[in-house]
Amino acid sequence: LESTLTRYIDFASLGTVADCMPIIDENRTITTLGLRQMQQSESIGLRNFLEWREQIEGNADIIGFQIGPRINAAGRMDTPLTALRWLLAGEGRTDEFFGELEHLNETRKWTTETHFQKALENIDTSKPVLFYDASDLEHGIIGLVAGRLTEMYNKPTIVIKNGHDHPLTSRKWDTVSVTENQDTQIVDNKNLSIASCRSPEWCNLIELLDHCKDFFVRYGGHRQAAGFTIESSKIESFKEAIWKQIATVHDIHNLPKKNLAVECILPMHAINVKTLEDINYFRPFGIGNPKPLFLLENVTIANAKPLWQDGKHLSITLSEDPSLRFLLWNASDKKAHINPGNILSLIIEIDQNEWKGNISVEWIIKDIII
Repeated sequence: LESTLTRYIDFASLGTVADCMPIIDENRTITTLGLRQMQQSESIGLRNFLEWREQIEGNADIIGFQIGPRINAAGRMDTPLTALRWLLAGEGRTDEFFGELEHLNETRKWTTETHFQKALENIDTSKPVLFYDASDLEHGIIGLVAGRLTEMYNKPTIVIKNGHDHPLTSRKWDTVSVTENQDTQIVDNKNLSIASCRSPEWCNLIELLDHCKDFFVRYGGHRQAAGFTIESSKIESFKEAIWKQIATVHDIHNLPKKNLAVECILPMHAINVKTLEDINYFRPFGIGNPKPLFLLENVTIANAKPLWQDGKHLSITLSEDPSLRFLLWNASDKKAHINPGNILSLIIEIDQNEWKGNISVEWIIKDIII
């Protein structure tokens, strides 16, 4: 048994991180051992993918941001069998299946970004729970759009897909139980809509839905992610009901702000490789064991340059030490504050970049404080 567990520990770590399990206790052990073994995996596809990546051990981001999204894209955009075929393929077919995964992942990213931008133009951000009609969006993407909106506005978000291609069943009519306390009823699937919901930490999403359960054909989930099926004719009434319900729990005119917990105030002279090495003892990072954040107080912007052609990301230097480069991803909503001479405080994450065996320190700006 022990040899079997060891043999497939890389697959166990892949599932642990990609499914957002807390990286604590036994999950931490599974992830650590799995990452250690992954470059010698029995999966030729995994080995080939990791071949040129030098920093694997302890780096759960390899799974969370590179392998996991590609595997998930297969199920979201087509069929999960494509990912399975890639993981199990022999030497002669791994490139073929990986090419399919890359195409599906690029399509997933483009589709999500397109609808995210469309949602920004159409949602009513004054409401305590945000709604977006995504009737022309693939079912597998609606949760990603909901997550992006929740991340930006720090509010519960519900993305609803109306329409006749509801996946509940392939039959025209289905008999379903609405709730435990209601009689079985007949529902025409053409009149059903599905929804994916996401919520920030301050809001218990499933409790909100519990209070509105009479609207649903079915629903389920947990505190920060859920989904439901609803008759399309009930959507507008449901919106009013959930807005009313959240107002009984929270002050909707003063909703909680996004909070980032920092470890300490970090002096500029401590931003170095030694600090990074100390942080690395606590790897692998992930859900339940997040990367530590630090506060740089009252620093002065020296310069800010866009990265790449789209200009969404910034490379920033500070007057206190122009030799250090700080990266700000998705900076569109913060650009107005990043001007030479501006004094502000930064919440940063310290990471590393490895290239041809050389390790350099990378400073990621997670938020700014005006």
